[in-house]
Amino acid sequence: MNKCKTRILDVLKQNLSVSDSIYLDDCHLKDIESNLFFPPYEEIDKRANSLRSSAAMIYNTIGPDSILFDGKHYSKIEYERKFPALNNDDQSGHDHSAHLDVSMMSDDLSELILIEAKCLEWFDNPKSMSIAYLSPKCYLTDTGKAVPHFIESFRSLKSCPELKDPKDGTRILPYYRIYDAIQMNIHILGIYNYCSQKKEKVPPKIRLINIVWDYDKAEEYQVEEQEGKEYVSFANVTFRNLFKQLGIDFSVEYVRYSDFLNRVDWSNDMEHRSYLKRYEV
Repeated sequence: MNKCKTRILDVLKQNLSVSDSIYLDDCHLKDIESNLFFPPYEEIDKRANSLRSSAAMIYNTIGPDSILFDGKHYSKIEYERKFPALNNDDQSGHDHSAHLDVSMMSDDLSELILIEAKCLEWFDNPKSMSIAYLSPKCYLTDTGKAVPHFIESFRSLKSCPELKDPKDGTRILPYYRIYDAIQMNIHILGIYNYCSQKKEKVPPKIRLINIVWDYDKAEEYQVEEQEGKEYVSFANVTFRNLFKQLGIDFSVEYVRYSDFLNRVDWSNDMEHRSYLKRYEV
């Protein structure tokens, strides 16, 4: 295991302040409940007993009921929400859906926030892309005239300009060597199809927020953040007008986990905020 990753996991383990008897191994607790502030929701992945579980991290942070974020109250919180991305014409048998970690609606129904959360995934390789995303026949009819636009966006992610090494600026590296840009693109396609279907009333504003647990001392995270901000710039230019044609003000944000915590009002629940110190390194 990467030495930096091991060191981070050791610190996270120390932050739990619990008995060694509840550990299954160096990275996992014996049961999910030991890793959650709130009772587990029905669909939560059994792997949420991992110290590096992004599902546990975001559920511990947002909770099941409501949250005051950026001065606005959000409720109608839903986890593991699925959005339709492609049909199954590629015969792969894969579920071509976008799975968003969290969905939450403002109480005034003016804004929907969708969240993709990452804990230590930036130590892993980005997911590869199915060729189906480059095939017009695999797109839903709901995508309509936007199909060529999305195909071009996926193709560009496979052939983006190269990125200089942030360490010395000389060695050339493949673009998006850490950041999972393909997954974010799939999320945006799913959200677009959801808006196009008009099966339910869609709020005038939608924000897709990529919340990433941050650790500046890790070179991997520095690359993750740099590439993440590059992708957000790309996405906000590439897709904003498509959503505008549907009457939706759409935007994408890359937010450090520590910054997200600072944008939440914890004044009414300091016990909850104190629990989240387990993620501070």
